[in-house]
Amino acid sequence: MPSNTLTMTRRFPIKPLAALLMLTPCITVAAAETTVDTLVITARHWQENARQLPATPTLLTPEPDDHELWSSLESLTGRTANARLEDSSVQKRIVLRGITAVNTGLQDPLGVFVDGVGLPLGLNQAPALFNLNRIELLKGPQGTLYGRNTEAGALRLITPAPAQQLETWARLSQLYLDNGNGEQRSRLAAGVSGPLNEALKAGLAIRAEGGGTGIHNTHALHDEAGDFEQLSLSASADLDLSQRTRLAFRSRLDRTNNDMERMRYASGPLRTDPFTTAYNRDAYNEQHTGVHSIRLTHQLPTAELTAITGVSHYDRHFIMDMDASTLPAPASALDQDNRMWSQEIRLSSLPSAARQWLIGLYLFNEDSDIDFSTGTPTTLRHTNIDQEGVALFGQVEFPLGERWMLTTGARLEYLDQSGNQDNISLLGQRRYSADHGNTEFLPNLGLSYHLTDGSLAYFNLSRGYLPGSYNYNQASDAESFTYDAEYTDTAELGLKTDLFNGRLETDINLFYSRLSDKQIVDLQPGGTQSVSNAAKARIYGLELALKASLGQGWQLDSAFGLQHAEATDYTQNVLSGGQLVHADLSGNDLPLAAPYTYSLGVQYNKGHGWFGQARLNGSGGYYFDSQNQIKQSAWQSVDMELGYAFRDYRLSLAAQNLFDEQYYTRALNTPNGLLVEDAAAREISLNLSARW
Repeated sequence: MPSNTLTMTRRFPIKPLAALLMLTPCITVAAAETTVDTLVITARHWQENARQLPATPTLLTPEPDDHELWSSLESLTGRTANARLEDSSVQKRIVLRGITAVNTGLQDPLGVFVDGVGLPLGLNQAPALFNLNRIELLKGPQGTLYGRNTEAGALRLITPAPAQQLETWARLSQLYLDNGNGEQRSRLAAGVSGPLNEALKAGLAIRAEGGGTGIHNTHALHDEAGDFEQLSLSASADLDLSQRTRLAFRSRLDRTNNDMERMRYASGPLRTDPFTTAYNRDAYNEQHTGVHSIRLTHQLPTAELTAITGVSHYDRHFIMDMDASTLPAPASALDQDNRMWSQEIRLSSLPSAARQWLIGLYLFNEDSDIDFSTGTPTTLRHTNIDQEGVALFGQVEFPLGERWMLTTGARLEYLDQSGNQDNISLLGQRRYSADHGNTEFLPNLGLSYHLTDGSLAYFNLSRGYLPGSYNYNQASDAESFTYDAEYTDTAELGLKTDLFNGRLETDINLFYSRLSDKQIVDLQPGGTQSVSNAAKARIYGLELALKASLGQGWQLDSAFGLQHAEATDYTQNVLSGGQLVHADLSGNDLPLAAPYTYSLGVQYNKGHGWFGQARLNGSGGYYFDSQNQIKQSAWQSVDMELGYAFRDYRLSLAAQNLFDEQYYTRALNTPNGLLVEDAAAREISLNLSARW
């Protein structure tokens, strides 16, 4: 039995499902007369119908006047099976199919790409999700086309092109956070887009958010803790150099300031109530993100040339009271600076070609400086990491007969890493360094069969990897400073069907993943940690998705997932009874891998008059730790919105976590008790948007 089971409070065990069913109309799919739009996806670097892609991506296509509730990370993970979001004061990550990285590590197995530019630090570095034309979430290893950091999948954020005619929009939300302390937050977003002359079109959007999070610090001189401020800017420009050549510029800037007094003890003598903390010092977090790209596309007679130059920067500064209490322990501090430049050049077939192909070259250079101080007595670690890489990749898809299609590709990627660390403590100063030079071969193979014009069966084999890195926060010598890459090989079998002229879409897939050389944390004598490649794991499961256009403005979608994520060979140094022991964790569940997830959403929108939508999301219980000692019990939450559209305006009332389900986004064992961070409580908002 686990030593800590985190139980949730089910105040309304029946009402969430009943609320959705009450909104669902008694209309049969066959009777609908809805025109179904074709969604175009560019996940494979060429344009294609999303329903013809031999994979099952999750797509969001937000409109400027949509409530951000429906294009948030929570909404994204809720619409796909076997996904879990951690959005905590410590880190932000999406866990897909049970694949996680080292806790608080520098890299993430889910690659994040903004307008074609890869973000080396994943979601922690991502800008605000606003002013987006499309969000694409791809599951399974994406190493062939995207390279490093796509072991679990890839998240693509795509800014809309400037409008052909002048367009303006604005959205204002006033939020009330109903978590016992009752605070408010305001959010404003606005944008303008259109032509400046015959050749040049441009767009600019801005978003600002500020207010409290409803967390009460009983020790501080003020009542609030976890206040939040964010200012975001999105700029775009398209310049037609000729009929065949276009230059596209995209830029996103993001500045976030928020307190970090959010973690609390759920057990032990320092225990506090939900959303109530007891910090004896200020804890804050400042982040600055910038992602900029220039894309040149040129149409050749039989191919298309694409060149993407990307520049990203990320600065983070935080001070955290690591004991999360009034104990006289020193704070931990982080000062992080990351800069990256990348260049990608691709030559690909035209969308109309019967045989799709591409070849590409990718280069990047990345530099990181990290100062991290922690411990009693305090130890300062100054780390510098230089990385550069080059990759050659290609992929081709060609028919085998009338209905069969074969896809094959590979990537040859070389990564050179150089790191050094100055370890400064009362014992003196030590300096150590380590270099990596790895060449990775990342193939993929796919076979698909078109059963009918609207149905597709497919089978894929793919490989992805998470590069080795550096232990910036707990290293004590050269041996504990560095660790090697880990790898995932996945087989996936799927079936996609379109019924009733595309008004009913169904997707089902089975997957099996094998992880090798998995990066894990080992405790060392003296209280430090090392990261070693000492684990193997397997993950397999089933995923179902359904989307139906019911007619008369009604739509329904659902997702359901089953998975088993198990460590097959896993030994680790752990603390037991105050002693450091070597434990065999083989057979344990992987952290944050729920055995099942489900969602059900219903939407009504005719473009005018009343509109509304509701979504039920749920998850089975999962462990927060590899020792399977801290377990979050099953939970479910409901989001809803009801509004009225008139002329160019939309007014709505929305609720996130309507029935105030209580669960945790983060939890860990400490000598003082179980330390947790509460997931978002009920949030009520009044929203006004306009588009001209």
